[in-house]
Amino acid sequence: MKRRLIVLSSLLVAACGSGFNHPPPPNQVSPSKNASAEVERFRDDAVALLRRPELDLERVTVQYVLVATGVIGISDDKPDLPLAEAEQTAAEIYAKARAGDDFDKLVLTHSYGQLSQGQRPGTFTLVRGELSPNLGPTTFKREQQEDSVWRAAWRLQPGEIGAVEKHEKDANSGYYVIRRLTEDEIRRDDPANFPPADAEIKAMREDAAALLARPEHHAAHVKVQHLLIGRYMSDPDGRKPRLSPNEAEALAAEAFAKAKSGESFDTLVREYSYDQINGEPPGVYLMVADKDEADRSHHAREGMIPWFGDAAWRLQVGEIGVILYDDAKSWYGYHIIKRIE
Repeated sequence: MKRRLIVLSSLLVAACGSGFNHPPPPNQVSPSKNASAEVERFRDDAVALLRRPELDLERVTVQYVLVATGVIGISDDKPDLPLAEAEQTAAEIYAKARAGDDFDKLVLTHSYGQLSQGQRPGTFTLVRGELSPNLGPTTFKREQQEDSVWRAAWRLQPGEIGAVEKHEKDANSGYYVIRRLTEDEIRRDDPANFPPADAEIKAMREDAAALLARPEHHAAHVKVQHLLIGRYMSDPDGRKPRLSPNEAEALAAEAFAKAKSGESFDTLVREYSYDQINGEPPGVYLMVADKDEADRSHHAREGMIPWFGDAAWRLQVGEIGVILYDDAKSWYGYHIIKRIE
């Protein structure tokens, strides 16, 4: 499946602070005495969070709602809010989050941040220090994030929700409601961290591992037909339901079992796939090993997600294989692939 350029909206403004990040001054919306109770709480909590000492952590995974203001083109479906309205909106979202509202739904409903397909809404991982290669589309050096955001992330306890005020230098995109994920949540985002729920899932996992353990062949090009079961996303037409990690794995195992039993792969692609299904047969990708030979119809292998090409260059013609979700190698979900040339 072809890579898509994923740009988190919070990365639109380069981080530019250094040294200790002093608590941002109150923005110039209105005097504090005229602010709502929600805004007062949001401001106070934002300042209090940044006054805490930084935690000794190498990486942090957080989820955020961004309410943007004054950033052109940050969202196609949400208005550019005046400063006061944006702050009030963020403060109300913060109150809902603290009261226990579903944070995924708050992100989907309110965030101006672009969503990375296949990943829990608004979630990304920040790393202190240099990045290892091939970490996937939602892992960044913390300094690539706006200063107040990563500084807040390094002060939150697991499961805690924090507020980040707009600041002309350190959080210029807008107001953030930010939540640090717990280690258990991070583990549960990939069902492969736990025993398989049933025999179909067990068989799918075993087939996926066996395929990637094979040596590659040396074809100059490979043509495959592809079925994607996506996580946290719908299909291009918006008709399919958004699946949780466990739901996606179960549906992928069901579709893979049918494919292995000999059911029409064309029919399965049309019924199950979360990817584009244009053309005849549907869901076809033609890939070339040499990137210099790539053109409109021939995708360079290195331009695909890593395990997609790895699987295609191990399958024999007519064979069907599967690759599992992985946040760095297969981040959209589960791919069932039939090599046809």
